[in-house]
Amino acid sequence: KEGERVHIVSDHGRIDAVLEADERLRPGVVQMSHSWGALPGERQRYEEVGANVGLLISNERNTESINVMARQSGIPVNIVPA
Repeated sequence: KEGERVHIVSDHGRIDAVLEADERLRPGVVQMSHSWGALPGERQRYEEVGANVGLLISNERNTESINVMARQSGIPVNIVPA
């Protein structure tokens, strides 16, 4: 439900988020912007600074072979209540 606090979980990590509906997205798709959120170890609230989507991927396992950049889309995740 919109406004619900959730954990977004990948096979590498977890971030916290607040749900917001967007009828333009396909069912089963989650959209989040990169370059937001605290770095690991920082104690800033995600409600204030955003969630760091980079924590959902592994730099060792999730890099693109063509340019060796971190994967930034198509990350499989599960959404669970916080």
